[in-house]
Amino acid sequence: MGHKSLNWKVGIFLMLALFHTVIACNNNSGGGATAVAPTNPYPYNPACPNCGPIGQQGGAPILTNVKSATGSERVLFGIDILANGPMPVNMADPKAAVYYNGPVVVRGTMRITDAYESMFCYAQPGDYTIQTVEMVQMSSLTLAGGRLVAQGPGGQIAMRIYNAQFYNPSETVWSQSQNNRVGLNLYVESVNGRPCGSVSTY
Repeated sequence: MGHKSLNWKVGIFLMLALFHTVIACNNNSGGGATAVAPTNPYPYNPACPNCGPIGQQGGAPILTNVKSATGSERVLFGIDILANGPMPVNMADPKAAVYYNGPVVVRGTMRITDAYESMFCYAQPGDYTIQTVEMVQMSSLTLAGGRLVAQGPGGQIAMRIYNAQFYNPSETVWSQSQNNRVGLNLYVESVNGRPCGSVSTY
């Protein structure tokens, strides 16, 4: 009798452990499959100094629809990276982002799904278009510096990039891959002028 009871308890424990593992694997932060796709056709804000040559004059999207999400998946990102770099980088090369070193423009969409998401100081849920307002630097699939603004139903959210690292969990990072992800470290300067804090999708 004691033997059967022990086997039953071990079986329940193994089932719970397996269930927990499946849930943990499907909740990988930094790039949930549910992340929103970019819909913003305007890559930079008119106030951005020096963004024009990349945004309008020959700027090429070297990465498109790169996904990212907070661990809670209450904030989802889908971003494009546009560049107009010096040779010898061939901007038409699907792996141009791997070799690129220079200024870029970030555009995309940020979706807030929860009104109580404190990371964005309780900004109203909805889709926000992301534009560059200060040039961003890219090197070795890493972004540093630069300033972004997101406009949406809750007004304006101003953000600075501490750093961001692009990666692909299943293949090499290349321009059209739907598996590209980015870990973002952002400082949220303000939500409608009100100081906020930091956000990370790592």
